Amino acid sequence: MAPRPFLSAVRPAAGRTSDARWFLVTEGGLVVRDAGDGGDRAAVPGADDPTLGALAPEDALYLGRLGDEDCWAAWLDGPAPDGARVAG
Repeated sequence: MAPRPFLSAVRPAAGRTSDARWFLVTEGGLVVRDAGDGGDRAAVPGADDPTLGALAPEDALYLGRLGDEDCWAAWLDGPAPDGARVAG
């Protein structure tokens, strides 16, 4: 698999899209979930991931695009939600 290019930006070109990756940071590190490939790889939550819960859009920072996905970062208060863990 070829690496996907990352293009940094301060605003998304088309507003918030359903194709997104979320980098949720908490006091202990980065919130991740199992990549689902049966291995020990981790993945950051996608836009439809229940890990995001009730995250308010105004609390997010736009980072840019990784391939065809928008990338956002946000602070998450408290522990990692069910189905996720903190990698630190």
